[in-house]
Amino acid sequence: MKAIANEEQGKALTDMDYKFFFYPWYAEPTYTIESDEPIRQETKQYFEKLYGDPWFHKNYGIALTD
Repeated sequence: MKAIANEEQGKALTDMDYKFFFYPWYAEPTYTIESDEPIRQETKQYFEKLYGDPWFHKNYGIALTD
């Protein structure tokens, strides 16, 4: 949280300061898991809504696995 606060404040960081990095979970194939559990209906509806949005595809162009 300190790294986020430093970034928001525009603080000049030293080599000893924490830096904020965000790595999206969907961009790394090894972050997927196999599961026999069904996907919740709320989750399915959320992603169906995303996939149906042309803006989402234009700006992100990502495909997710179950």
